[in-house]
Amino acid sequence: VTPSEVTFSILLSALVRSGDARSVKSAFREMEKYGITPQVYHFNSLMDIHLKSRNHNEIFDLFLEIRRLGYRSDRSTYNLVLTAYVRERREIDALAIFEDMMMKHVRPDRNTFALLMRLYSSAEDVEKCRSWFQRMIKDGVAPGEINYALLIEAFLRAGLVEDAKVAAHEVEAKDILPRTRLSTCLMRLALVWKDRMRARKMAEDLWLNRKDWRFELADVENIIQILSHANENEIVLKFEQFLFERGWEPSVRTRRIVNRIRHPDLMRNDTQNEQSAAFVEMIDRFARASDLIRSKRAFNRMLEEGVNPTTEVYNAMIRAYCFCGEIGMALRTLGELRTSLFLEPDALSYKPIVLALVREKQLDKANH
Repeated sequence: VTPSEVTFSILLSALVRSGDARSVKSAFREMEKYGITPQVYHFNSLMDIHLKSRNHNEIFDLFLEIRRLGYRSDRSTYNLVLTAYVRERREIDALAIFEDMMMKHVRPDRNTFALLMRLYSSAEDVEKCRSWFQRMIKDGVAPGEINYALLIEAFLRAGLVEDAKVAAHEVEAKDILPRTRLSTCLMRLALVWKDRMRARKMAEDLWLNRKDWRFELADVENIIQILSHANENEIVLKFEQFLFERGWEPSVRTRRIVNRIRHPDLMRNDTQNEQSAAFVEMIDRFARASDLIRSKRAFNRMLEEGVNPTTEVYNAMIRAYCFCGEIGMALRTLGELRTSLFLEPDALSYKPIVLALVREKQLDKANH
């Protein structure tokens, strides 16, 4: 019996779900052997499996092959290619793909705009993230859970708490059901508001829905970090157990957080303060030598070793960024400090940024 195009479509769908890239390629060769030309949705299946294994160059090659055959790419095709470009932070190529999509009259969806928002998720790009959110609404695409999560995350990174509040109220007004990522954002925002009751309820919702909602290792570790700062130790230990249920290996930072909860007598504040002071000195020393890379490594090493950053540590990183001319990154770090759950910026947090902005003649930003 000669297999038909439908037979191969069913086979490809099953192979993609199983993640068997070699068998998918083999099925493509079999199609050609039987004289069946792969269609766009067949290419999408192969691109999807390459995306999961992060073989981005294969995706780009398949996209060119679709064009060579004269096929019209659909929304799934464009979203797959866009995902690969966003992962590689290739802004120009990502925007070019979106423009091509619009020129070919392929209507974007909320996932398309989520990818473009993710491209501008850092604090210094918050207005670009906001503009893509507004563009989505203008184009008649209803924002979903992921779009609001990305918007609120961007606002919190930039220290725009009031804007984050407005977005959170929109979520409630539109009756959007928060799932993993948005619930985590709203939980963090509630703690910034000092609304511990609300934050705890969200944490409990996350725990109760752990089997139904999609969780990744980064999601769980983010939840553990946020809740540890709020001293919600009971729920932290539950999520730590969840990591082991999933067979995930926690990071050094997560293990240190859990150890501080389980063995508080072994983790004295005096030791923490001594360690953080040592890292401040290290970061400043590298910054004075104009070695920003080593300053960043020192900061990351501190986090990996489970030392909680203090305001002084953040101030040292702000000084390092300003000294090396990275004002955007200094503003982002200030934003992280302003929306911190347990720290407050002081005059030394703002001083190097104001001086750097004045030197760059950006007086409007300095006054703001």
